[in-house]
Amino acid sequence: MKKIIVFCLALVMLGVVAVELDAQYYDIGTDRASIKWNRMKSKNFEVIYPRGSEHFKKMAATYLAGMESRYGIYADSVKFNYGVPKRFPLVLHPYSAAANGITVWAPRQIDFYTLPGLDPLSSEPWDAALINHEGRHAWQIA
Repeated sequence: MKKIIVFCLALVMLGVVAVELDAQYYDIGTDRASIKWNRMKSKNFEVIYPRGSEHFKKMAATYLAGMESRYGIYADSVKFNYGVPKRFPLVLHPYSAAANGITVWAPRQIDFYTLPGLDPLSSEPWDAALINHEGRHAWQIA
C-alpha cells in the first residue's frame, strides 16, 4: 500500500499526471442585505422578488405567468413528460446592472436579472425571450 501511495505522489511531483479543472463561475449574491423578499406561487413555480414596489409585484406576476404558460412546451421540447419536481423557484434581481438569467443546479433555482437588454433588433420582448431561454434550462436540469 505504501508503495502505491509513494508511486502516485512521485507521478504528481514529476508532473506526469496533470489535471486541469475548469468550472463555470456565476455570481448570484449581488443584492443588498437589507432587501426584504416576497413570494408569489403558482402550481409549478414560485417567484421570489423584492418587497416594496408595485412594479416588482407586476414583474413577478409576469414572469410567473410566462413560465406557467410555457410549462408544457418546455416538456415537449426536451422529451420530458413528468414535469419539474415540486415548485421550481424563480428569483428576480431587479437591482442588478446585468441583463441576463441563470439556471443553476444547486441551489436549484432560476435567477432572472431583470434589467432589459439593449438589443433593438429583437422581435420578441426581452422578458419573454429570457423566460423562454431559462425555462428550457429548468427542464434540462429537471
